[in-house]
Amino acid sequence: ATVVEKAVQKLDEIDTEKPFFFYVGVLGPHDPYFVPQKYLDWYNPDEIELPENFEDDLSDKPALYRRTQDRYAQLSREEHKESIRRFYAFCSYEDALFGKLLDQLEKRDLMKNTLVLYVSDHGDYIGSHGLWAKGLPCFQEAYHVCAMAGGGPVCGGGRMSEARLSLADW
Repeated sequence: ATVVEKAVQKLDEIDTEKPFFFYVGVLGPHDPYFVPQKYLDWYNPDEIELPENFEDDLSDKPALYRRTQDRYAQLSREEHKESIRRFYAFCSYEDALFGKLLDQLEKRDLMKNTLVLYVSDHGDYIGSHGLWAKGLPCFQEAYHVCAMAGGGPVCGGGRMSEARLSLADW
């Protein structure tokens, strides 16, 4: 939150007569998934489901994958579900923080001429294949993440695309 608060302050100082580039990088949603209770309350623990591939035995992968999976196997199914709930809550918290930046752009009347990108550097397995975090390569959950673009140059369309692109494409 401190990073976003500082960014909101900085946006208040930007000279709107000149083009600018402004990057705000937050650390979440990374484990440990500590978030304000408000965001946890948005997710009913009884409605959290484990990924379809949670039971993947990874027998077709190198032994490193199974050894890594074994570290997470010590968690109960309920602990996995609670961790997923906390990850979702953390994502919602990050969205709320991003909203503060958008509010400041609106307040300064900068949205009409500003391209805003909301991107992530990677995903999290959140229980897929019985794994967490992103350390092991090859699974789409760590690499196939959403991105959003908005603001003046792209407003009005409101469309979704399944096109594949990378951060380098932006």
